Amino acid sequence: MRACGAALGQLGLSAEQRRHIFTHPNRDRAAPRSVVKDAKDSELDAAWNAALKSSRSKGIASGTATVEAAIMETPFVMVYRVTPLTYLLGRSTVKVPHFAMVNLIAGREVVPELVQSDFTAERVASEIDRIGADGEDRETMLSGLREVRGRLRGVRADAGHPADRAARRIFLLTEARQMQA
Repeated sequence: MRACGAALGQLGLSAEQRRHIFTHPNRDRAAPRSVVKDAKDSELDAAWNAALKSSRSKGIASGTATVEAAIMETPFVMVYRVTPLTYLLGRSTVKVPHFAMVNLIAGREVVPELVQSDFTAERVASEIDRIGADGEDRETMLSGLREVRGRLRGVRADAGHPADRAARRIFLLTEARQMQA
C-alpha cells in the first residue's frame, strides 16, 4: 500500500480529480499521519464510511477497502502500483485473473483495475468520470457490486451474519477432524 499511496501523490491530478481518490486513512500507511494523528480508529472508520456512502465514485487502492465499497454499493476504480521487481516476482508466482477482491469474488471484472503502468492520472480521471455519470456503465457496475454484496451475505436471507457463518463452518470442520482422530 505504501507504494500505491506514493503513486497517488505523484499522479499530478487536479484538485477536483484528487478529491475523488483516497484510501482508508487508517489502513493506508502512505496517508499523512499528521492529518489523522489525534483521531481514534473508530472516528476514522466513521469518516471513511461516511465518505464512501456520500461518494458518487472513487478511486481506491487495492485491498479490503474495495470490499467495503462494494458492500456500500459505491462505484470505484481499483488502483495499485508497486515496484517493478515486486510486480514481476508477484505476477510470476501468483496466478489470479484479477487483482481487485471484488472481481475475484464475482469471478469476472466488475470494477476496472488500473495496475502498474495503467495507473495514470488520465486513466483514473477517465474511469471515475465514466462510472460517476448516470448511464449504462454506472448501472452495470452497481449491479455487479450488488451481486458481490449478495455473495458475501449468503444465498438465503436467514443465513446470518458472514462472521457467524464462518465461525459455524470452522466449528464443523474442527469437530469433523476431531471425530476422525
